[in-house]
Amino acid sequence: MKHTKQLFSIFLALVMLLSTVPFAFGADIVGSGTCGENLTWTLDSEGTLTISGTDAMTNYPGGGSLFYSYWSQIKSVTINTGVMSIGDAAFEGCSNLTDITIPNSVTSIGECAFKGCSNLTDVTIPNSLTSIGECAFKGCSNLTDVTIPNSVASIGDWAFYDCNNLTNVTISGSVTSIGGYAFECCHSLTDITVASDNANYASDDNGCLFNEDFTTLIQYPIGNSRTTFTIPNSVTCIDSGAFRDCSNLTSVTIPDNVTSIEPDLFYGCSSLTDITIPNSVTVIGTCAFSGCSSLTGITIPDSVTRIGIGAFLDCSNLTDITIGNSVSNIGWEAFNRCNSLTDVYYTGSENQWNQISILYSNDPLFNATIHFNTSQLSTDQTDPTVPSADPQPEEPTTQPDNSDSALRLNFFQRIIQWLLDLFARLFSR
Repeated sequence: MKHTKQLFSIFLALVMLLSTVPFAFGADIVGSGTCGENLTWTLDSEGTLTISGTDAMTNYPGGGSLFYSYWSQIKSVTINTGVMSIGDAAFEGCSNLTDITIPNSVTSIGECAFKGCSNLTDVTIPNSLTSIGECAFKGCSNLTDVTIPNSVASIGDWAFYDCNNLTNVTISGSVTSIGGYAFECCHSLTDITVASDNANYASDDNGCLFNEDFTTLIQYPIGNSRTTFTIPNSVTCIDSGAFRDCSNLTSVTIPDNVTSIEPDLFYGCSSLTDITIPNSVTVIGTCAFSGCSSLTGITIPDSVTRIGIGAFLDCSNLTDITIGNSVSNIGWEAFNRCNSLTDVYYTGSENQWNQISILYSNDPLFNATIHFNTSQLSTDQTDPTVPSADPQPEEPTTQPDNSDSALRLNFFQRIIQWLLDLFARLFSR
């Protein structure tokens, strides 16, 4: 009896002691709230965020996510069946998020929903989804593979921009719209495959993304190891940034039907040494060849009328360039930091050259030796210091009008052109 009393006393003491110590059968809840009219969320101490209910998630544009205070704690997200959408910027900046479960009830992923989730490695997009918003997965640098299911109709601008480890993209037959720069700067991307039943887009054996009739090249897979590429003759348009940061390519052949070298087209193609601009091209866009540090010479044909802002910026090994006599405007910084440039071969007269509007920060162009009345042959085919056999006749060498009114007019014309080029650059991004 005495021992029984002692054991009972010990038991009561243990119960009293344990009642003062926190004890949980699972992870503690560190945060909770609502994220839609009929949606609730909880975050536990192990970093699992769970969203439940029946509703669309609230949008949080401008990076003002509801989970801002928990960005570094969220490691896994479970969205339960009943949630109908993932809101704008919902998980933006959750850099420790590694996996997410999206149920078949979700029909849309909002703008910037997972932007900057740099540790997200795998996403299964459900068959219920119809749209992927602008910048939805931008900067998800550890995402390796994406399959767009047969329910998705639209992929927004910059949707997978800068997903550095993305290697393969599969696009289903249901996709009707792919926004600009959707797969740009995906440096490991080697293949884009479009379903054969897609009526709006197509792909080829090189893993390139085209429109349905192969007249527009939308995206080249810049992680591909090939060094030379010939753009199909059917192509008349190449989208902005299609070859951006393609460091493996040394030579690209552009077909004669292309009329414009779009902004950022070969930006950062650091190994590019050989490219011919066809006579069909009329405009070289903003930063089109910026950072092509291996380019040593290039011919701009007589068909080109404008060279955009920063078109050849940082082409540090460019030594000579031929410029056609139809060029009327050379944009701000078009040849800035082309410090190896020594010779410019102009196919028109000196008087024509003086009429070109050359905007600021083009010192290498001004410091180079200008050769007038040269032919459109490449500079290794003729003696660059000698005019062509049949030069264009010189126009009357009248002195330029240096009156105050003329100088003011020329100044304002340059400012207006600079603003137009700047707006073109901004809206192209």
